[in-house]
Amino acid sequence: MASDPSKPTSPASDITLALRAPQAAKALGISPRLLATLTAEGRVPFVRINRAVVYPVPELQRWLSDQARRCHESATPCSSTAQNGGVA
Repeated sequence: MASDPSKPTSPASDITLALRAPQAAKALGISPRLLATLTAEGRVPFVRINRAVVYPVPELQRWLSDQARRCHESATPCSSTAQNGGVA
């Protein structure tokens, strides 16, 4: 799909600030159902805008990095979702 050269493009139009649930689950490599569970339990960062639930990209990246760091610092295996909000 080629862009229309007659329409001006803005660098801001290429910025993704937040993801909806299907995109966030795919980006994290988890099922939408697991993401819904983590969201309901408040274990993953999200923002509610009216009825919409979105996942801010910078916060998701920070959260995932924190999960990985906790996993590597822990003596227990990282395959458990019970570990401080971790993802399998």
